[in-house]
Amino acid sequence: IDAPAAAGSNTLVLPADNGSNGEFLQTNGSGTLDWAVAADTKGLIKTVHNYKTDTFSSTAQDAWTDITGVTLTNTPASASNKHMGVFYVNWGRGHVNHFITGFRVTRSIGGATATVVSNSVAAGTSGGAANYQSQMHGMRAMYDANGTTTTAISLYDAPSTTSACVYQVQFYSEQGPHTFYLNRSHGDTTVSGRGTYQGILQEVSV
Repeated sequence: IDAPAAAGSNTLVLPADNGSNGEFLQTNGSGTLDWAVAADTKGLIKTVHNYKTDTFSSTAQDAWTDITGVTLTNTPASASNKHMGVFYVNWGRGHVNHFITGFRVTRSIGGATATVVSNSVAAGTSGGAANYQSQMHGMRAMYDANGTTTTAISLYDAPSTTSACVYQVQFYSEQGPHTFYLNRSHGDTTVSGRGTYQGILQEVSV
């Protein structure tokens, strides 16, 4: 600690110990210093973004299947921080009849087995052959073989960790076999155009 620039003396009394990790020295205004904890910072901590323009296709049916290249990864600064996210999935399907395609998000912590983010989907199976009421983000396949649609999947997650969290979008196709396409239509003609996938994940302190 340097001496004051002005003439005279200035006495600072240091704490008796080394304090704890993350604490800082705080003065009482009368020369006594003590260890203190900084006030929590609330609000947005970090934003992670994924943008995919190339295509993906799969013939998987009646099973949750990873869409490759659409993961988002973040390592929370505090175990009390939360994740909010939205995933915009542009997709088509290889049949123009009214078949159901749904989406959900899984989360893996520190390389462990992935679990479903509970508020990204309610269930993954239908109500039966006469009652296809799947509780998932998605819709029936479009009637235009050269068309695509975009489904938005939102999530709010409390991972309670400071290890890396990997979020993965999955799709589920019922009544196949028909091909699922990301960022393109089934016909994929020169006049049908192609779409893009975007994922946004935000770490927040609340």
